[in-house]
Amino acid sequence: MALSNHFRILLFMTIFSFLLVAPYARRAGTGPCPGGSQAATDSTTCTINCFRADPVCGVNGVTYSCGCPEAACNHVAVAYRGACRNNGRSGVVSP
Repeated sequence: MALSNHFRILLFMTIFSFLLVAPYARRAGTGPCPGGSQAATDSTTCTINCFRADPVCGVNGVTYSCGCPEAACNHVAVAYRGACRNNGRSGVVSP
């Protein structure tokens, strides 16, 4: 019977610890581009059909209007979602 109580306490502590830490754990794919912003090297996979603007700012300071896929096809990592703030560079890559 005592083993059963120890097991319950251990189980409770494990679950409690997980619930306490889980919200703060950084999960893969939580950056600006959840699927990552790595481009495929094959240029045939980089056909972007942009029906709705979803701008992201590349680390190069250029706004990519079609979002993460367009930045990835240009081999540029994404700094953050949204158009690039005025940082001395200009140039929207696509309409």
